Parts: sequence; structure tokens; C-alpha cells
Amino acid sequence: MRDSGPVNAPSSTAWPDQWPDQPEIPDRVERRPVTGANPAVRRRVLLLVIAIGMVVLVGFWWHQTSASEVGDTAGELTAGGRLAGLVGGYLLLVQVLLMSRVPIIDRASSGARQSRWHRDLGAYVVIVIATHVVLITLGYAASSKVGVWHEVRTLLTTYQDLISATIAFGILVTISLLAIRAIRRRLPYGLWHLIHASAYAILLLAYGHQFADGQEFVLNRAAHTFWMAAYAIVIVALGYGRVAVPLWLNARHRLRVKSVVTEVAGVVSVYVTGH
Repeated sequence: MRDSGPVNAPSSTAWPDQWPDQPEIPDRVERRPVTGANPAVRRRVLLLVIAIGMVVLVGFWWHQTSASEVGDTAGELTAGGRLAGLVGGYLLLVQVLLMSRVPIIDRASSGARQSRWHRDLGAYVVIVIATHVVLITLGYAASSKVGVWHEVRTLLTTYQDLISATIAFGILVTISLLAIRAIRRRLPYGLWHLIHASAYAILLLAYGHQFADGQEFVLNRAAHTFWMAAYAIVIVALGYGRVAVPLWLNARHRLRVKSVVTEVAGVVSVYVTGH
């Protein structure tokens, strides 16, 4: 691979004697023909697959919720909370999958579009999971005929893996608050990136709670298998797109910074080379 040109370099008519030797750039670059499906078709297929997954998940909830369970206010709140938990957990998996940098997803949509989907989905994830927390707490409290704070203590001390799920919810809320543009602009980028990367921990912290306390996954073997498969797909995609592919590309091309040249005050060129 030939050395790339300078980043933010001045125009070709300015300071030619200060520039290091650069490769000759041809007038026309020969492009390989585009093969495979059109990106718009790929995008529709991707969205269709995501929608089918959502429908299947809601179908599990519908099948597992009997009419007797929603016969009163407590049952309706609890059933609504369970549905919100399923939808919120699924959207979280989709959000992470869209940013996994798997080539098949990258070919379906641009990086800017994926970032926009990721940002918009983040707001829905927080709202839906917060709805899950509120409705479940109110529904259980109404069913037990106790106060809300009493039920919160009961949930945290008696339900398996709920403390880790509470930590995951706290991380999610923290990230969403720091993502507000006015706040994010005041944070150093490195700190924001580190905090944002902690979102991966949410998947691990919420995993046990979902299988230990989720009625659909405890009582329905098909739903249990579906959810495990969804988790496996996302984890494999992350490992492939975020770890395996970058390591392979670096081993193949040996990209490295050849030189850093200060062109003028405030303008720096970074020259990258590799095989």
C-alpha cells in the first residue's frame, strides 16, 4: 500500500519546499465493480430481520401471559413491566450489534447512519427499561399490598441477580445523562469514550437477572433458547468486528505512522505507511 497523502495539508501551491516526498497520484483511480446486493436492499433486509426478532419476542410474552394474570391492576402493571423488559433488553442487543463493525452490517448502512441509529435507539432503550423497572415495582407492590419502598427492598434482597441488574441500570442511566450534548461537550473525549465503553458491561450484568427472574425464559424453553442465541450472536459479532478483524488487518497491512510533520502553525500532517 502506498503512503497516503497528508491530513489537513495545505494546497498544492503553498510551501512546496516544506513538503516531504509524496507518491504520484493518478488522475483517474480504477475502481473495482460493485458486486452483491444494493446497500438499500441490504438495509431493508437488516431492518426486517430485526423486526422479525422483535415480533417473535413479543409472541413469547403473549403466549406466556394468561388472561387471569391481567385481571386486575397489579397483573396489568406486572405484565406491562415484563413486556417492557423484553423489548428494552432486545433493543439494547440491537444497539450493540449495530456498532459491532461486522462487515455484513457495514455494507448495509453507512457509518453515519449506524451512529444515528445507535444514538436514537439509546434514548428508547433508557425509556423502555426505566418503564420496566417502574411497572414491575408498582405491580409487585400492588400484588403484595405493600409500599413501593418496601417492595424495592424485597426485590433487592430476595430476587436472584437483581443487584447486578440494578448496577447495569445505573450504568445505563449514567451514560444516557452524560450523552446530553451540553454535558458531553465538557468532558474530555478519552473519559467519555471510557464511560461509553462501559455499556458492554450492561449486557453481562443483566444476563443473570434475565434468565433467573424472566418468566418467559424460565417457563418457556423456546424463548430461553431464542434469548441465548441472540446473546451469542451479539457477542460473536463484537468479538469478530471489534477484535478479530482489526487484528487481522493490522497483521496483514502492518499500518504504522511513518512521520508527523508540522507544516505551519496549527497544521500537522500524519503520514501512514504499510504493506
